Amino acid sequence: MIRQQLVRCVRRMFPEILDVSKLLLVKVFDILYLNGQSLINYTLRDRRAALEKSVVNVHRRLEIHEYIEASTEEHITTMLRKVVAES
Repeated sequence: MIRQQLVRCVRRMFPEILDVSKLLLVKVFDILYLNGQSLINYTLRDRRAALEKSVVNVHRRLEIHEYIEASTEEHITTMLRKVVAES
């Protein structure tokens, strides 16, 4: 359902693209609701576990974003630059 909504939105924004479905990649990094139940009060670690159990990666369509734990400012800066460069 969400994928269909995203496709419609991209079609409205970019009508010159004929087949939007081949261009759309959704990267998921967190889950706030699962089967109608709020996960907002759970820790990020618990939500991440629920996400990994409930979402199946579909290459270049729906992917769980890589999760890397960082503990220093330098590591965070390095990883942020990497993500921006790869976008």
